[in-house]
Amino acid sequence: MRANESWEENASVTVRVPSPGIAARDRGTGPTAGPAGPVDHESPHTLLALQHAAGNSAVTRMLRGQDPPHPVGGRWVQRAPARADADDWIEMRDMTTGTARPASAGTTAPAVSFPVPPMDLSPEVVSRMLREYEERTGDHVLRQLLGELIPQVRGVDFVGSGAKAAQPRGRGTAPGDSPAQGGNTVPVSGPDARYRITLSAAGSREDQIATLVHEMTHVLNYEAYGQDAIPVGPDRRDEEKYSAYVMQKAGDLIGLLPGSGLPPGWQRAVKEKLRSHSAASPTREYDTVLSHLLVWSEQYGDPDSQFHTRLTRLVQETRYWRTQGTAHRNFVPEPGVTFDSALDRLMKA
Repeated sequence: MRANESWEENASVTVRVPSPGIAARDRGTGPTAGPAGPVDHESPHTLLALQHAAGNSAVTRMLRGQDPPHPVGGRWVQRAPARADADDWIEMRDMTTGTARPASAGTTAPAVSFPVPPMDLSPEVVSRMLREYEERTGDHVLRQLLGELIPQVRGVDFVGSGAKAAQPRGRGTAPGDSPAQGGNTVPVSGPDARYRITLSAAGSREDQIATLVHEMTHVLNYEAYGQDAIPVGPDRRDEEKYSAYVMQKAGDLIGLLPGSGLPPGWQRAVKEKLRSHSAASPTREYDTVLSHLLVWSEQYGDPDSQFHTRLTRLVQETRYWRTQGTAHRNFVPEPGVTFDSALDRLMKA
């Protein structure tokens, strides 16, 4: 990693300047799908933003690959996460006030809290991480989900080898990259915690957040249903109908993966989660996997893709089930779809 890439990921933020990739896509000359890649540090947009913020010497140091400048006038430049309305943009923030300011007339940016430094996970650290992510994401359904998760964090004990300080990967990925994952959630009886989440692999900060959202969805299920399983009806036929529905939707998502914009390592992980987790335990893992995938798609996929749109709708549906206390009579199976046909289609997807 180059010096300027390191300080971009860890600096404080925040005003937006669209990258040339966005302008190209708006003109119909850029790619229509694909994960947000690294910002072109030598683009006129980037250089102009840095020049205004920190002066000509900062631009010279960046182009020469030297160490990043110290903040001049209380401002640094950083790479910001993808939004629903943009794949790449640069942010700056007035560090003396901690508030965002527009990069140019007609553009705005929400105020964003200071990034949480890498720290071992605790309820306080996780709350700050998730709140920061909630403020940064432009995905309204993900924001709603995070808004449900965050109040529950204070009652969770975070343990395991994956609950350690993790550095951010950023929005770019390298060939061969894949997300770290692995966690488990159980209720406990303790003076401070009602649940224990064990994380088995830390990976990057982005991977931690995706796994935490997955595991905290289990907590939401315990709170909504009184158990870590979605109630689906009183008899076995209801369970088979629900399982067929889950596998049908999982197969639909896998079919849309090629246009998702996700890197290859993430696409493989999506398939594995939908096939083994959702299919093997549809009442326990379906909605938690959907939550996990929504974070991955927001982090590294194309928010305008059919995959992301379909995934968002399914997450909204499972959130509705929690408000009703059951999935029974709250989903509509597709005509002619049976448990066997849905399972066979999913395994072949």
